[in-house]
Amino acid sequence: MMTLGFNKITSFLVLGWLLTKRVSNPSLIAWLLILCCGMAQAQEARTVPRSEGRSKLAVSAVITAAPPPARITAPARTPETDSNRGFHLDGSGENINAPSAGLPVNNCFSVARFDMMSPAAGWNLLAGQFGGDDQDDLVGYFPLDGSVVVGTNLGTRFSWTFGARLQPAADWQLVSGRFKGNTLDDLVGYHPSNGSLWIGENTGSNFRFISVGTIQASTGLPPTDWRFVAGRFTLDGLDDLVGYYSGDGSMWTGVNNGNGFTWTRWNAVGPPANWKFTVADIEGDGLDDLVGYYSGDGSMWVAKNTFPNPQSGFTAFNKWTMVYPAYGWSFLAGDFNGSSRDDLMGYQPANGSLWVATNTFPVPGNGFTNFQLWGTVSPIMDWSFMANRFSVHGGAWGYYPGDGSLWKLTSSQCSSPPN
Repeated sequence: MMTLGFNKITSFLVLGWLLTKRVSNPSLIAWLLILCCGMAQAQEARTVPRSEGRSKLAVSAVITAAPPPARITAPARTPETDSNRGFHLDGSGENINAPSAGLPVNNCFSVARFDMMSPAAGWNLLAGQFGGDDQDDLVGYFPLDGSVVVGTNLGTRFSWTFGARLQPAADWQLVSGRFKGNTLDDLVGYHPSNGSLWIGENTGSNFRFISVGTIQASTGLPPTDWRFVAGRFTLDGLDDLVGYYSGDGSMWTGVNNGNGFTWTRWNAVGPPANWKFTVADIEGDGLDDLVGYYSGDGSMWVAKNTFPNPQSGFTAFNKWTMVYPAYGWSFLAGDFNGSSRDDLMGYQPANGSLWVATNTFPVPGNGFTNFQLWGTVSPIMDWSFMANRFSVHGGAWGYYPGDGSLWKLTSSQCSSPPN
């Protein structure tokens, strides 16, 4: 329906009045018509149709795309199934890893989605034997509220129960191990706000945390910028700690005395920052050794355990290999080939590739082959992996925070090598 503005109506009324009065002055009539039409046009220029006004004031719904789900494609030339979705083993993409011997790659991971985390993102996960059986379980720490939950392995999924609540909620670093001498894995917690160390004893139903001092009181160094790894560094049946202080690169062994840790400085790395350390039983003697990775140049180093010399703890680091690109790698140790000695798995988020260096002991050297490609994750970034030390064939757990999925990776023979 057409609508007329007030000034346009007025112009027609004026024109009608002039005609009824028989005004004969043409100049006056023209002047009045121009004035009225100009006012009408000005009113139209200021008027917005109602439909246009509503569109300018309307609030549009914003739809945010969900993160892409974790996906596992099958090993090479094997049809994809629901049980192996998320990894592909076709060897595509740029080879950005450590040099390999150029041999055919026949090993890979058989994979299956095992469970889902809720909320999907934000979890720090640890693997260990937290239940009373011989299956690998998980502990999840959620920094937003400080909760610690235990995922007991039921064979086809995890059963999650409350384990503890940490205060303050955020910034804890947790490691797992047999710290109290029972048959279940415990936790050690470190908080950088005050350097405090705590043992979370596994009671079978939850974790009971007890203070075991501060790192600055034991070392004389500041409370922040520490990283810890746990391992069996002596043969007393208790797991110990190695502490790395990035402020000066010093390395410290914390021998477990049953009620805490006795700290001794044994080495230093240089440059002091940007190192990560992984514990691995390279020689299969029940004593854990250390593997160091320096992201400044991609170099990797091995220090062998020197027990029963508890003062030094380890040999000096010997350079083993280089990885490319230098930055961004994460490594974990596990028996991936059934040799009863630890191998190494590396994950590179630049292309989602997974690589394994198998143990070469007793061949002289630093203990490992060069890395070989075993798989690729998709999406390529943000994954974390934990060793599955109680798997018969060796393997790992994978966690993708984009959708909260948990994956079980088991070592196997590929149907054919990646090509």
